[in-house]
Amino acid sequence: MIYRPEIDGLRAIAVAAVILFHAGFTLFGGGFVGVDVFFVISGFLITSIIVEDLKAGRFSLLRFYERRARRILPALFLVMAVSVPFAYRLLSPDDLKDFAQSLAAISLFASNILFWGESGYFDTQAELKPLLHTWSLAVEEQFYVVFPLLLIAAWRLGRTVLVSVLGLLALVSLAISIGEVRDYPSAAFYLLPSRAWQLLVGGLASFLVDRWQTAAGRQPFARHASEAAGWLGMAMILFALFRFSDQTPFPGLNASLPTLGTALVLLAASQHTHVGRLLAWKPLVGLGLISYSAYLWHQPLFAFTKHALFADLPADLAVVLCAATLVLACLSWRYVEQPFRDRSLCGRRAVFALSAAGMVAFVGLGLVGHRLSDRITQVRLRSVDPARRSQFLTRETLVADRNAFVARFLPDAANDFSTEPATRKILILGDSVSEDLYSALMVNRELFPGIEFRRLMLDEPCMKAAADLVATGGLPESLDETTCRAALERLRDRPLLKAADVIVLCSNWPRYITHSTHEGGMELAEALALQGREVRIVGLMSMQEASSTAFLAIRNGLSIDQANGAAYHTVQRSKLDRPNADARELTARFDTIRYLDKYAVFCDDVAKSLLLYDAMGRMLFADNFHLTSVGGVYFGRQIAARRWFEPFSPDADTLPITGQSHAPRTPD
Repeated sequence: MIYRPEIDGLRAIAVAAVILFHAGFTLFGGGFVGVDVFFVISGFLITSIIVEDLKAGRFSLLRFYERRARRILPALFLVMAVSVPFAYRLLSPDDLKDFAQSLAAISLFASNILFWGESGYFDTQAELKPLLHTWSLAVEEQFYVVFPLLLIAAWRLGRTVLVSVLGLLALVSLAISIGEVRDYPSAAFYLLPSRAWQLLVGGLASFLVDRWQTAAGRQPFARHASEAAGWLGMAMILFALFRFSDQTPFPGLNASLPTLGTALVLLAASQHTHVGRLLAWKPLVGLGLISYSAYLWHQPLFAFTKHALFADLPADLAVVLCAATLVLACLSWRYVEQPFRDRSLCGRRAVFALSAAGMVAFVGLGLVGHRLSDRITQVRLRSVDPARRSQFLTRETLVADRNAFVARFLPDAANDFSTEPATRKILILGDSVSEDLYSALMVNRELFPGIEFRRLMLDEPCMKAAADLVATGGLPESLDETTCRAALERLRDRPLLKAADVIVLCSNWPRYITHSTHEGGMELAEALALQGREVRIVGLMSMQEASSTAFLAIRNGLSIDQANGAAYHTVQRSKLDRPNADARELTARFDTIRYLDKYAVFCDDVAKSLLLYDAMGRMLFADNFHLTSVGGVYFGRQIAARRWFEPFSPDADTLPITGQSHAPRTPD
C-alpha cells in the first residue's frame, strides 16, 4: 500500500483533539471525536491492506494478526507496566481493584465491556481511570477478530456483493447506535455493535479511493470537487471537535459528522488538493507518526496526576502534561514501536511468544489484584501512622452500621396506617435506597409532627407494572421477574396505597442495567399524578465507594474539607444526570409531583465538595450511595428543613423547598 502522509496528518488532529479534551480545555469540548476519526482511519487502512493481499493471493490470517500484535501490544504493555507502581501508590482500594480488573480485561481486549459495566465515559470518576482509553483498542480488536473472516468469505462473491454486505452491516450498526444512544448511552458508547459502522465506513471508503483520486488527478472538475469534498470533511470534523460537548448524545446520528467527515478527507485529500498538502505538513505528520504512543500515554498521566492532587488539573499543569505526553510518545515510538515492527530484530515466533507472555502476566496480575484486594489494602496501611490507621473503616464496617440502623425501623415499615384522619400518611416505594429514606425519616420523626410513614419494597423493574396496576386496577398477565408479582399483589391487596396521602418513589435506578433504567419509576409517578395523587420523587446520588475515599484521606493525611473535596470528584454523573433530569421534567408537568435533589443535599458544586465526613469526622456514606446511621440522621433533618411533605397549595412555590422544580406547568 502506498504511504499517504496526509493520513498521518489526520491522525495528528485526532490525537491532539483527544489529549486536549482530556486535559480539560473547554475549547475542545468535542475532542472525544478524535477516537471516531481513528476508527474510520483504521477501517480504511486495514481494509485496504487485506483487499490488496486478497487480490495478490497472499493474504494470511497468521500474518495479519502478527502485524496487529507488532502494532498494538509492545507500547500498550509498556504503558500498562509503568502504570502499575503508580496505581499501587496513588489509587484507593476500590480504584486499585478496578485497575487490576482493567489489566486483565485489556489483555483480553475486553476493556470496553468492563468500562461499560462500571460507568459512563463522561463521568467525573471515569476521568480518573488510568486505562480508560483502552476501550477503543478493545473495540478495534474485537472488530478485527471477525472482519478478516468476513472479507475472505465475501471476496469470492465479487466486489459488488462484498461492498453491499459491508454497507448493509454498517447501516444495521448505525441503527443500533441510534437506538441505544438514549436508553443505553454507555452501551452505545463503548460496545462494538454501535461502533462497528464507523470502522465499516472507513472500509467502504477504501473501495472508492482509487477511482476517486485517479479522476481528481486527470479531470479539472473532479479535482475541484475533490478539493471541496476535502474541505467539507475537515469542516465536519472541526465542527464536532469545537461544538460538541459531554452533553451531546453520542454516538448515534451525531457521530456521523466526524465519521463521514473523516471518510471524505480520506477520499479527497491528496497531493493534488490543498487540504491534502496541509495535512502532509511535516509537523503534523510527525505528530501522526507518534499518535498511537501519545494516545496511550496521555490518560495515565492525566489520571494519576488528578489522583495525586485530589483535584482537577490547573491549566498550566495540563500544558506541562501534554508536553510530557509527547516526550514519552517520542521515546516509546523510537525505542519500542519501531524495533518491534522490524522483522529482522524480532521474528514472528518472538512476537507471538512475547505477546502471549505479556497477556498471561497481566491477566495473572489483574486476578491477584482483584482477589487479594483486602490484603493489599492492609499492606498499604502499614505505612500510615497507627493513630490514623485506627480511624479507617472498611466497607464491611460501614455497611454493618447502615444495616443495623435500618433494621431498627424496618420491622414496622409495612404496617397499616392508623385510622386517625388528622394525620398525613406517607407511603414510600422503592428498593434498599428507600430503606435509607424511611429510616432517615423515622429517626427524625419528632421533626414531622402529624405525619405517618410506611414503606413497601418495590424494585424499579416492577414499577412499570405498578403503573399499569394504578391505571387499570389489575396486574399484567406476565411479569418479567417472579419477585414483582408478590410485590404488586401486596401493593394491590393491602390498603396502604389507597390510604396514602403522598406516595414517595425512591430507588437506585441505574443498577438495573438489564432494564430501561428509570423509565418504570417515571411512568408510575405519572400514572399516580394523572389520578390526582400527590407524588414525591427522590433524586439519585452515587459516588466512589466511601471507604476507598476514606482510605486515601487517611493515607495522605487529608483534612475533612480536603477529603470531602476528593469525594466530590468521584461522583458518578452518568448514573445521575438523566434520571434526575427526567424527574425534574415530570415535576414541571404536574402540580402534584415534587422532586428532592439528593445530590444537592450532599454536594456543593461551588465549593466542589461532597459531604463524605461531617464536622466531627463521622462518615455519612456506607458505600456508593447507601447512608450510614450518621448520614441517615442528617438526611432526615435536611428533608424536614425543606418542608418536603407539606401539601401542595397555590403559594407552595414560595416555600424554601430545595430541589422542587419551579418551571411553568402545562395547563390542565
